[in-house]
Amino acid sequence: MKIKTVIPKTDQSSDAAPQPWSNPRQRVLVVEDEADIRRLNTELLACSGYHVDAAEDGAVAWDMLQANHYDLLVTDHNMPKVSGIELLKKLHDASLKLPVIMATGTLPQAELVNQVKAKMSQKSRTK
Repeated sequence: MKIKTVIPKTDQSSDAAPQPWSNPRQRVLVVEDEADIRRLNTELLACSGYHVDAAEDGAVAWDMLQANHYDLLVTDHNMPKVSGIELLKKLHDASLKLPVIMATGTLPQAELVNQVKAKMSQKSRTK
């Protein structure tokens, strides 16, 4: 698998030290069980001026989400302890409003279908 990292050019001269883009220090949580991918995502976001925290699985991420405020969650799906979909369900159940990017190599089709069926069943019981 090839990974290509593209960082847009800034207005700075080539002699100047690279500086992060000027943006408010928004806080991002990266959740990934593969250390190399977690490190790549963390470094890329940090170089772009974001404050980045990282977690190696969904259980650690859930603890961090409860203890800190984040502006964005970037998560894998297929992880030990708590999957990406399970983490999203925890966010929803706790009414935590947070934009999420799920960056994963495996599409969680079965879990998504089960979630839709559960929602439809819930709605039919409340009528």
